[in-house]
Amino acid sequence: MACAGTVGGAYIVGQQALGMYIGSKVGATILQAKGGRQNIVPSWAEGARPLPGESASEFADRLCTQQYPPNGAGCGQGPGSERSKIRKWARDKFGI
Repeated sequence: MACAGTVGGAYIVGQQALGMYIGSKVGATILQAKGGRQNIVPSWAEGARPLPGESASEFADRLCTQQYPPNGAGCGQGPGSERSKIRKWARDKFGI
């Protein structure tokens, strides 16, 4: 079954080509079309787990302080920083 149209500003052709099903969320469809989330966490943070009750921001701050003592300033700030990547990764992977 092939159909064409726009979904959320992205042009799609054929529901099967994107691997989506009728009734799926538009956001999930766009992520599949782009190949999934492109958030790549720093390799030194991959094995870490958040503590119980810890938010994603607190988790990222703790890891950055451990990696770059004394205050974690080496992680940087802003959308492309290691701190931001860890925060997004923790939010997506652990649901915090």
